Amino acid sequence: MVEHRFKIGKEEKQSIRISHSATTGKSEIIVNGKSIVIFNGRALRPTSRVVDSITVAFTIGENEKHKVNIRIRGAFWNHFEAYSDGEVVYRS
Repeated sequence: MVEHRFKIGKEEKQSIRISHSATTGKSEIIVNGKSIVIFNGRALRPTSRVVDSITVAFTIGENEKHKVNIRIRGAFWNHFEAYSDGEVVYRS
């Protein structure tokens, strides 16, 4: 199991954790200790040299709101990109 952690926000910090299992393909996105999505990444496989991906979009924050997009590529690859308000905040 591999975990990626990063924070978003200046005044109101939001903690985001992505856990990913390379053996099962299961991924989970956790925001401030609460799981918001769990999915089986086995469907995210390269087909004919084309990499499939999924993007999870959500808004976080009470006073300081941020639109977050997390892009996950490949079932057995450990590649994540996180965008906050259109800017890259994390890439693995």
